[in-house]
Amino acid sequence: MDFSNTPGDYGAASADYMGMGMGHPDDEDNEQVGGKRKRITQACDACNKKKVKCDGTKPTCANCQRSNQSCSYSRGAKKRGPRAGYIESLENRLKEMEALLKPLQSDGKMPEGGIPGFDGFPKSGSMGGPSAGSSASSEGGDSHGDRGGDDFGSSGQYFNSPAMGYNSPVQSSIQPTPSAIPPEATAELIELYFHYVYPIMPLIHKPTFMRNLPNESPLMLNAMYAVAARYSQHPAIRTNPNALYNSGDVFYIKARELVDHYMDVPNVSTVNALLVLATYAAGSGRGSAAWMYSGMAIRMAQELKLNVEPEFEEAYASANRLSWLERETRRRLWWCCFVLDRYAGAAADRSMIINEKDCKVYLPSNEYAWNSVNEVNDEPSEIGNNKDSFQIAVLTSTNMFTPGIPAQNGFGYFVLLTKIFGKIVEYSNHFKNPQRNGGPGSANPTVTTPIASGTNPSAPGANAAPDTDYQLSILDASLRDWFASLPDWMRTVGDVYTNELGSRNPPSWQIAYLHIFYHTCVILLHRPKMMIALREQPQSVQFSPPFIVCNSSAGEISAVISKVMATNPNFYYFSPFTGFCIFQSGLIHVMAAQVSNDPGIVKAAQRNVEVHVAALGGVAKYWFMGGRLHSVLRNLIESAK
Repeated sequence: MDFSNTPGDYGAASADYMGMGMGHPDDEDNEQVGGKRKRITQACDACNKKKVKCDGTKPTCANCQRSNQSCSYSRGAKKRGPRAGYIESLENRLKEMEALLKPLQSDGKMPEGGIPGFDGFPKSGSMGGPSAGSSASSEGGDSHGDRGGDDFGSSGQYFNSPAMGYNSPVQSSIQPTPSAIPPEATAELIELYFHYVYPIMPLIHKPTFMRNLPNESPLMLNAMYAVAARYSQHPAIRTNPNALYNSGDVFYIKARELVDHYMDVPNVSTVNALLVLATYAAGSGRGSAAWMYSGMAIRMAQELKLNVEPEFEEAYASANRLSWLERETRRRLWWCCFVLDRYAGAAADRSMIINEKDCKVYLPSNEYAWNSVNEVNDEPSEIGNNKDSFQIAVLTSTNMFTPGIPAQNGFGYFVLLTKIFGKIVEYSNHFKNPQRNGGPGSANPTVTTPIASGTNPSAPGANAAPDTDYQLSILDASLRDWFASLPDWMRTVGDVYTNELGSRNPPSWQIAYLHIFYHTCVILLHRPKMMIALREQPQSVQFSPPFIVCNSSAGEISAVISKVMATNPNFYYFSPFTGFCIFQSGLIHVMAAQVSNDPGIVKAAQRNVEVHVAALGGVAKYWFMGGRLHSVLRNLIESAK
């Protein structure tokens, strides 16, 4: 809005504010000219020194001309402050604008209702619950100690308990901006989220969420809408079929605007929303934003002590008041933070934030127990085997060897494998910059890396350069022990799968992803030694043990993704990190086609490369990174011809 042409003194006041002094001899030249007071910008040097009125005439003012002396203007003009009445004029203008806007709220142009999640910012002063001076039940908020009805807290988060940090924002009194997205489209997005995204991030307890939907956090809702939008067929959402990964941008932008308003008082729903936003940002090509959101989620989770079981925290006075569902939600959120932290360390070459010794949290329970609970205070019909002191000992250990823990569910096995994966990333980083890290070929072999803390203290060189062979053997043993701990029904990749996480026969798609992820870990572990062999003995690298191991695991990944694409070519229900895994495997096949002298190996490698390219094309339909890696792999193939 342009105020320069509005009635009144605003335009003149702006000019005065920008260019004139006030209360100084420089502007004591208020002589009348044509009935108006003439305002002088600057007094000459002589008049200023004598403290007399100057008419500001240049090159010689009237005073200097009468006294027959030189006249100069060597001083810079002194800026004036706002003139008298300027602030009052602005306040009057503001009141006029407010008066013009009020009718818009009453005639339906700015509706109070609308799409859930577009309600805007939390009420001022209500970030931690009801605002000062309001009752606990006003504005839809319960007191922290009294949970009314069957909700987890009527303010819209999963729970409303001070021990959990669930003192959530109350909905905004600011009217929402009208949106072109119809309500039936957002209702569809909720269902799409639980169908396609929940298998990737099993964090939200659906019965509780649906019961509490009208009061849910706008930040959480917009984050969910954003990541689910890529799967929508609604014409208001699918505006660009060639870039489905950007379909949720309207919701992502809205959520991004809301983030700052949820930072002052941490709560679990905000941690969840930040994790979902990190997933959307990564999936739409916003790598830096994804890194920032995941970091914010981790720091907030640590502030809420989600990384510690309440029973281990002496300061947790209300630990016994937490229900099973509250505890399980805490565990799932923390381990999702852990997984995203490790993903970022590998895919984006970022430093990992979470220290394993701080993960004093049990592994998540199984899906059957999770889904059997309908009310916040219910106990599951099958609690599972997730309260085990051995778990805590393994999960908090910083030693290189990570033993398998049998009798877990798919999520639990995945967390354990991710723990090993993080150590493999640290190990492989040791080879990326040997001059800095003191690795092979380094001029400073005494420099150690973080992973060296896991070396055998009695091994030669344990106090100097890390023994990479020893590290490799320990990490390889960890992977083998993890695989051996799997139950029989999880060790074999079949031909039929379901999107139900708790399903065993047929198994879920997440079991297929576990196999892909496991063999990616094997490849990343042995690839550094393979590359050293390639540099030192390129003609015989095909016979080296590291190459044989990597090529074997890449072949296993080819077999799994071939089975997946037979019925699920777009990799629905798979983590977007699948693209990274497929790409790493594809690189091994490209290399095998180049270095092998065996026609059978070369032909199989070429065939497998095409399978990987097709698989990345399927991932690319919904995830940006899949498209980028698809292009890179195709370019490598073309350059190798």
